[in-house]
Amino acid sequence: MAAETITTDCAIAGGGRYDNLVKLISGGRVDLPALGFGMGDVKLAFVLGVFVTFRSWASLPVAVFAAFVIGGLIGAAIGLLLAPESGEEMRGQVGGFVDERVRDFGDAVSEGKVAADQARTAMLAALQRESAPDAPAEESAN
Repeated sequence: MAAETITTDCAIAGGGRYDNLVKLISGGRVDLPALGFGMGDVKLAFVLGVFVTFRSWASLPVAVFAAFVIGGLIGAAIGLLLAPESGEEMRGQVGGFVDERVRDFGDAVSEGKVAADQARTAMLAALQRESAPDAPAEESAN
């Protein structure tokens, strides 16, 4: 493996701002500042697992689980410290966005039900016309 590949594939504690991500997903309706951060918990789990297996294979599952828990706690703590707004403000913005999506989904389901009912009614009417006896045709023949 080339040295360049090793250095770019082994990043730990990376992140950045994703301010336009929610705006892009919401079609410009919600402008919500966002911050992303990764501690490299998978890499930490691997390194800790390799280190622990030199001591005992039996402790490997505990070490891997501990690495994920530690990485998650560190990531959560940093996320809380670097959050651009308070939790209440963030929940309000995200809650409004989610409520709007749920309302839109409900409207789409209702429209789909109406369209399905109309299609069902049309198909039943067509089926009845095809299976009805040709009474008018017999009368005109007499």
